[in-house]
Amino acid sequence: MGLKPDGVCVGIAYLVESALAEQVADYLRERELDHYPVYREAHVDILLDDAGAVSATTYLPRKDHPDFLPDLTLHEQLAIIRRARGISGTNPDYVRSAAGSLRDMDIDEPTIFAVEKALDEKPAP
Repeated sequence: MGLKPDGVCVGIAYLVESALAEQVADYLRERELDHYPVYREAHVDILLDDAGAVSATTYLPRKDHPDFLPDLTLHEQLAIIRRARGISGTNPDYVRSAAGSLRDMDIDEPTIFAVEKALDEKPAP
């Protein structure tokens, strides 16, 4: 999952103690960049519910990377998701976990919820 160009993301921002900043940055770079080269580190301004705008580090897809496929149909997405696996487990489990986290935060994300629902349906032959 990655944000499309000019996309918007609603979620959680974490404040990291300055003493731990480099350790956390190293961990995130390994997790997000070493295993998934489709992503790039980006520094963006974000709006917090209670503190205005702040600068944050995030990971966005590289538009020129062959794994960046923003226009797949639901059927095409499911074909990849059902067979894919990452360092932390299967892609279907990742989608279900992400959808559950979004629901827990009361964030409506119809695209991810549609993929989750379709994963529970029997695949077409």
